[in-house]
Amino acid sequence: MFPTNDVLFKKIFGADGNENITKDLVSCILQKKIKKLEFKNPDLLREDAKDKNEVLDVRAELENETLCDIEVQVINYHDIDKRILDYWAKMYRTSIHKGDKNYLKMKKTIIILISAFEVDNLEEIKEYQTRYKIIEEKHKKILTDVFEVDIIELPKAKKEIEKGTFKGFGHLEEWIKFFIKPYEGGDSKMEDMPEEVKKAYEELKKLNSNEAEREIAERRYMDLMSLEYAKDYERKEGIKERQEGTVC
Repeated sequence: MFPTNDVLFKKIFGADGNENITKDLVSCILQKKIKKLEFKNPDLLREDAKDKNEVLDVRAELENETLCDIEVQVINYHDIDKRILDYWAKMYRTSIHKGDKNYLKMKKTIIILISAFEVDNLEEIKEYQTRYKIIEEKHKKILTDVFEVDIIELPKAKKEIEKGTFKGFGHLEEWIKFFIKPYEGGDSKMEDMPEEVKKAYEELKKLNSNEAEREIAERRYMDLMSLEYAKDYERKEGIKERQEGTVC
């Protein structure tokens, strides 16, 4: 099983004791040294009875009380742009207590998305990493620093690695290889790896050798595949119905 499986991803990057692994990954993606990272409850609690309780992949707090959600997405449901904005909004709102109107207390909130597919509407962008902020269209002035979304598209990164043109902060290339081809090269490739990346490989190896953990991860993978099949069928049926209903 691959570390992009969200069950394994949470076990590696969201487990107590693995803070240094996650801190290293976040440092490479945000392109700055992260000195502090503390895991938080990944649940985004319901605001009212009609809301559903959502669980983030990895929720953490960085230095300066910055909130950070790290998501991995394997299947393209064609809604990831809207979903990550929803996650950001809920995390940002919960950065102060319910009923507190002192908006100066609200914390900077960052969403990191690691995508196993090319994101819709970003096909024309060649770079594998993009960063989004709230910016004024004409003057290019950033309205506030509390909003940030960082997206890593693994297929684009893979192409850069294969061409030998990959550029990234720190040892981001090693992290990308961890996600896209963790079993290539065997144990010998780990000798010269950065310490935290090496620890992530060791965690993945332990999880894959644990029958119970592997079964959970495989079941999750099969559930996602079934859901993707159902959604794909619905899309095709919808197209078919529209075509049949077209008056020539």
